[in-house]
Amino acid sequence: MSADFDPQIKKFGEWVAQQTDEAVEIKRVSAPEGGGLSHRTLIIDLRIGNTDERLVLRMAPTGPPLFPKYDFAQQVELLRALRVDNTVPVVPVRYYEPSPEPIGEEFYVMDFALGQIPPDNPGYQFDGWVKDLEPTQQNELLNSSLETMARIHRVDWPARDMSFLDRPKYGDNSLDQEFGFWRDYLDWACDGSPVPAIEDAFVKCQQTRPTELADPVLVWGDARWGNMVYNQQLDVQAVLDWEMAALGPAELDLGWYFFLERTALQYSEQLPGFSDRETTIKTYEGYLGRLVSDIDWYELWGGVRAGCIQVRLSRILGDLGVVDDANYRGRNPVTRALRAILG
Repeated sequence: MSADFDPQIKKFGEWVAQQTDEAVEIKRVSAPEGGGLSHRTLIIDLRIGNTDERLVLRMAPTGPPLFPKYDFAQQVELLRALRVDNTVPVVPVRYYEPSPEPIGEEFYVMDFALGQIPPDNPGYQFDGWVKDLEPTQQNELLNSSLETMARIHRVDWPARDMSFLDRPKYGDNSLDQEFGFWRDYLDWACDGSPVPAIEDAFVKCQQTRPTELADPVLVWGDARWGNMVYNQQLDVQAVLDWEMAALGPAELDLGWYFFLERTALQYSEQLPGFSDRETTIKTYEGYLGRLVSDIDWYELWGGVRAGCIQVRLSRILGDLGVVDDANYRGRNPVTRALRAILG
């Protein structure tokens, strides 16, 4: 094994050798372009026996965390449950190691997903391969994404024993659980310094909550096309980033998507091949097999969730000296979009 890699990577190579009973040589280590803050992710090219492999190593972040808890065991259990028939395309989990003994911390290892991922920073509305597509191709990508999201929502989660995603300590139904989980998260993120726009939106959501709820489905959580891998034909090859997965109405994912689109479109024109809101809803309903309801409410709630995360992200970026945390946490694209909805 090359002496050029840090001790943790060397230990990882030794661990893989033990799992495979093969000689292992680490060839190259890189970080994915535009990698987020919710995980520490490394792409590792290595030779196992006589076979060249590319694996993805995921660990908790070394700096301030974006989430108060990282439940890798639950993420792995969900991914493996989804792989049963691959109705929803997810990347296979090769290994999961709960013990910190092998490399100093808990980790899991996935295969590498070949394909293209829409850029995140800046988003695909601003630059990159999605923007460069012909309008008809952009529409194909949108519809492929919506169809895949509907497949997530049609998963028979009780049959696959995904009840571990339930959050009963926060309430008996999915919206009570949403309110409880994100209230705890926001209090943790704010650390005693509330953000008025987010608090106002939170209260409004509680006061105007839907009176009727559809049966709970598997909710992806971070429903955006930058968390999908596409092939050259613009079919979805893999759905990534499941750390926010839960059980609840399918509208949670659609509302989240609409809010993130709204946030980006404050600074950019919509891609010419992307459908308007009404058409997008109808297309998604066709894939889902039912009408959606209260989508304006779910978009606002998506904004609350995005705002909660933005508060924590502002603190992290402030600690890194990237932004002025005191100002940015209350004045950023997410809070601007929330204020526009609230009026």
